[in-house]
Amino acid sequence: MTVSRSALRDRSHARRVLLAVLLTAPGCHDAPTAPSPLPVVDVSGTNTPLRLSSERFLLQLTGHDDSFEPALSPPCVPIAVPRAGKHVTTYLWFTPEGDEFVGRSRPPYRSTLELRLRRVSSSPSGVVVVGSVSGAADDEYDRFLGLRDTRFAVMPGDTATVSGEVPPSGAGPTAEGRSMQGVVRGRLGFLDSGGAVAQCTNVPFLLQVLPFGGPDDDPSLPPLVPGVLR
Repeated sequence: MTVSRSALRDRSHARRVLLAVLLTAPGCHDAPTAPSPLPVVDVSGTNTPLRLSSERFLLQLTGHDDSFEPALSPPCVPIAVPRAGKHVTTYLWFTPEGDEFVGRSRPPYRSTLELRLRRVSSSPSGVVVVGSVSGAADDEYDRFLGLRDTRFAVMPGDTATVSGEVPPSGAGPTAEGRSMQGVVRGRLGFLDSGGAVAQCTNVPFLLQVLPFGGPDDDPSLPPLVPGVLR
C-alpha cells in the first residue's frame, strides 16, 4: 500500500500538534529543577556556650535504694531511710564568677549548698558541664511531694563533684528552653530530724528554671508523700 506525501505530511503535523498539547498540559511543561540548597548550619555544636538564667532555679536531688549497675552506681544504704524518702527539693540563684556559674540559696530558703558549674565541651546533643557542690539543703515545699523531713548533705569538709548535660535549645524549661540533668558524686547523705542517715556516693539531680508564683509556692496544698515530721 502506497502512502502519499500529503498523508505523511498530515501525520507529521498531527504528531506535532499532539506533542504541543502534552507539553502545555498542567504539570507537564515544567522543566526539572535543581534542589534548593540547604541552609548553612553549624552541626558540630562545639562553640555552644553555657548560659544560665538569673531567675530562680529548682534543684531536685534523688537518692536510690537499688541499682541496675551497683558497681557503677552504688545504691544508698540503708534502704527506706530516711522515713520521708531520699528526695530533696531546694532553690538556687546563679551568678557568673569567672568561667563558672555559682548557685546559692536566698531567703526564704535554708540551703547552704554552693553549686559550681562550668562548660567543658559541647556537641549537637548538648553542652557538657562539670563542677562541684558543698554544703547542705533542707527539703522545701514542691507541688508533687509537699514538704518532707529530709535533708541532703555533702559530708562536712568534703566537696562533691558534679557532671551533667544541658540538652539542645527547646528540650526543657530553662532560660533558653533547656533543663539540666546529671549526677553528684562523693560522700553524700540523706538524713532527717530524728538522726536517721542514709549514705550515698551517687545522687542524680534535676535543675531547671522555676519562677515564683506557681503551684510550688503554695504550701497550703497537702503533701502527697507521708512521713513529714516538721
